[in-house]
Amino acid sequence: MSHDDSAKNRQHETWTSVADGWRRHDDRLRASMAAVSELMLDVSCVGLGHRVLDIASGTGEPAIPAAQRVGPTGRVVGTDFVEQMLVVAREKAAMLGLDNLELRQVDCEALDVPPSSFDAVLCRWGIMFMPDPALCLRRAYEALKPGGRCAVACWAAPGKNPWASLPLEIVRRHIPDAPAPPAGAPGIFAFADPDRLAAEMASAGFSDVQIDQVPVLCGGKFEDGAAFVRFILDLAGPIADLFGKFSPKLQTHVFDEVVAEVEARQAGAGVVMPGLTWVAHGQKLG
Repeated sequence: MSHDDSAKNRQHETWTSVADGWRRHDDRLRASMAAVSELMLDVSCVGLGHRVLDIASGTGEPAIPAAQRVGPTGRVVGTDFVEQMLVVAREKAAMLGLDNLELRQVDCEALDVPPSSFDAVLCRWGIMFMPDPALCLRRAYEALKPGGRCAVACWAAPGKNPWASLPLEIVRRHIPDAPAPPAGAPGIFAFADPDRLAAEMASAGFSDVQIDQVPVLCGGKFEDGAAFVRFILDLAGPIADLFGKFSPKLQTHVFDEVVAEVEARQAGAGVVMPGLTWVAHGQKLG
């Protein structure tokens, strides 16, 4: 088994394990992250009748809002590596009566779609977990029609995203001799450097690459720190994976430590955890 295959297997196991959490928290997630999806649709100029490819679609975002925007004369193909995530997306699409959305289990680095067949390609918080994100971006470029646009969202620096960096830092404190991941290694912050993200898109062939930043409140507002930490452990696969390796006693201790750190940052009632994401976008010239 190659290094890339091993990394992909770990990613598959990690995200399969949290698929039920994504189903439980879908309403909260969609509401708190809607601005990111809408900006991606806007900068990729998705409109009525368009064909859209959504890579690493997970539970259907932004494939579902894309399908609503393109209307019955358009078509959206959503892909993801994890079938259990797509099961949730299919349930949501069926409830909305979206007949113009197809959801496929696909290794996003091995996309097999006709070249020059889509008006837009989207990828929200997916490429940073891929062993070979450059290959995925090249596939996205090939899938676009001349003049088509691509939008990719990746999380900014850890300091701008305490919703993830704070629990991750505390969890790692309790892993003896845990080395810091090398810069650019697959993970939540693989594309924290916007210059790297822009360079990768340009290298894949995209022209006029621009990067916008979008502030988010991850999950919105929570009643207390414990509710937020449960939410993160239900959803953030890389954090949940590390936490799950602890003994029950240590899990309780680490959980309480994260709650205390989260609540210490709050100035008023309830808990909000800020975040910042990049949305990079570029065009395939004809």
